[in-house]
Amino acid sequence: NNIANVDDYENLNDNWDCKDYIKEQLKFFDLELDLLRSFNSLSGGEKVKVILSSIIKKNTDCLILDEPTNNMDYESKTFFYNFIKNFDKTLVLVSHDRELLNLVQKTYELRKVGTKETKLFVYGGNFDYFVQQKKLEEDSLQAQYNNSIKKINNQKNVIENTIKIINKKEKQGQKSLINTKNSPTAFGLK
Repeated sequence: NNIANVDDYENLNDNWDCKDYIKEQLKFFDLELDLLRSFNSLSGGEKVKVILSSIIKKNTDCLILDEPTNNMDYESKTFFYNFIKNFDKTLVLVSHDRELLNLVQKTYELRKVGTKETKLFVYGGNFDYFVQQKKLEEDSLQAQYNNSIKKINNQKNVIENTIKIINKKEKQGQKSLINTKNSPTAFGLK
């Protein structure tokens, strides 16, 4: 049904040139859509492009995007990556798209610390830098763990050797005590 109702006119709120404005916004991704087409009838990629087109052209100081390149074709991703490269304001981005994550200047990681606490860690670089730093952290932790295990094993060896020496001395002491008891001096004969 392509007939406007009262609610449609109220939503316009004197923005009678919205058709031209919307078409201009959709040009960001080279989208040419029938403006009366239902949003639900769009493909996943078209939906993402429509939503991004509506926010990207606004003069905003901060852009928060969650998985923005999902369902985008290669050409659209490339276009979007170029936009991100030139975006000079704050960008908060959640994504599994490594190519996109390599375009950012800082990477943040929420990490569980202990059993109850979660902390935010900041890495001063893109995703590849983050991966390198995580590897260095993991290697360092593994080395600390290995060193701790080595120290524990050394302490176990010291304890085991000490116990052997004590047991050996106790046996020698018992023999000495037995020999002392059986000696003539022990019986007051000397």
